[in-house]
Amino acid sequence: MKKSIILSAILFFALNNYAQLGNILKRNAEQRTANASERGLDNLFKKKDKSKKASEQPKAGSENNSTTANQPDAKNETANAGSSLKTYSKYDFVPGEKIIAYTDFLQDEIGDFPTHWNTNGSGEIMTVEGKPGKWLSTAKEGYYIPMFINSLPDNFTFEYDVIFIPSATYKGPNTPPFAFQLVSMNKKIEAFKEFELTRAVFAIDPYLSDFYYESYTKDPTQTAGQLILKSSTTVDGLDKLHMHSYHVSVWRQKQRVRVYLNQNKVCDLPMVLNETEKYNTIRFKTDLNNDGSNWLISNLKLAIGAPDTRNKLMTEGKFSTTGILFDVNSANIRAESYGTLKQIAQVLQDNAAVKIKIVGHTDSDGDDAANLSLSKQRADAVKESLIKEFGIDVSRMQTDGKGESQPAAPNTSQEGKAQNRRVEFIKI
Repeated sequence: MKKSIILSAILFFALNNYAQLGNILKRNAEQRTANASERGLDNLFKKKDKSKKASEQPKAGSENNSTTANQPDAKNETANAGSSLKTYSKYDFVPGEKIIAYTDFLQDEIGDFPTHWNTNGSGEIMTVEGKPGKWLSTAKEGYYIPMFINSLPDNFTFEYDVIFIPSATYKGPNTPPFAFQLVSMNKKIEAFKEFELTRAVFAIDPYLSDFYYESYTKDPTQTAGQLILKSSTTVDGLDKLHMHSYHVSVWRQKQRVRVYLNQNKVCDLPMVLNETEKYNTIRFKTDLNNDGSNWLISNLKLAIGAPDTRNKLMTEGKFSTTGILFDVNSANIRAESYGTLKQIAQVLQDNAAVKIKIVGHTDSDGDDAANLSLSKQRADAVKESLIKEFGIDVSRMQTDGKGESQPAAPNTSQEGKAQNRRVEFIKI
């Protein structure tokens, strides 16, 4: 009898423990599944340990860690992945001659909100798997304002890279469009106001594959601004299912604004800006995000002065540009360079007797010898592009590279370094 009781007790405890073990294993399996799902995003956003020594972090501004304009590496999915110069044959954007504001966030710490920015939401600097450089995450609702841009001339160009990363549950249309705005406001008082301000809004909507724009003027008789213009256009290549990045180019000429999304000219508006207003600020905006999708931005460049390619090359004998962009650590020319290359080719086609020397330049960061070699390779690549894409005779062009030895601006700021990463054309 005692043996029977003992055996029953042992069997009871064994079965009970087995059931508990089964529950534990089930919970562990569920947790592993959840963790695996989370790791899908965690692996995408690579946050670095701030405790690492500075020597272990990427070198800020280095030519070995950035492109001419710090664009994503072409080996990964990029703003113009799979694109060639030919695909940009209708792309007539040419950046301004002098860079007056520039940031690629290389000076900011991973996990921090960047210095010289302001927001009423929240954001942080991240690295993204497969994307060189650092990026500002704007996943939370709010405005993101580069405070180092405190005035906008009547004529300027503005460029930036943006990445859209849909969440695993991405369904739309709750995922918000991502907008940049040209705004007339008092920064200290009105930084986060919405309806009371004169503003032009340009936004990417991946769910609808749309790029839309709206223009408002301040109405002193009411709190809401008056809508004076609104329209949208469907854009090829807006992929709502997968992570994708885009290069946005903006060209302002007084009231007129042109915007390019990769190779697509998504708007050309002759009267979109109010002629009586002083637009002095750029803002980025994302609305309430209900599904965890994310927008990230980097490589902002504001430049002024329309490049006078023909006059400078023919009468002054020299023309320098930051508008020819290259892949990371490479002499591969990015497709966004097409407009600049086309201008140079046109001068050579119109003046058949002119011969030129193409000279590459870098900033002072990174290894001197490597920068010198890279500058020569890039000059050679520009020469080959002019031959292949535009039919310029090889006998009319020589190449050289100067590395960091001939800076066009002090290498003490991001703007100066960006200005030094250039290609020069000299009449010979």
